[in-house]
Amino acid sequence: MEFIKKIRESKNISSYRMSKELGFPSQKHYAAFEDTKQAVSMDKLIRLWRYSGLSAKAFLEMIEEEVGAKTTEELEE
Repeated sequence: MEFIKKIRESKNISSYRMSKELGFPSQKHYAAFEDTKQAVSMDKLIRLWRYSGLSAKAFLEMIEEEVGAKTTEELEE
């Protein structure tokens, strides 16, 4: 997901270092996490949020912008 890459780039670190910071067993596993277009594990998502240094609101706004979350009205239809 693009927001994951944006966070890594904002920290100006390599994917190898990010994989170590977030506790992935290998850089290959981290690359799959960064490139995913589907669901991510809650554990890794929380680790990413804490590592990012972003507020919870800013972090969720990044996710919402990328995923295009529906509004409450759209969900009720």
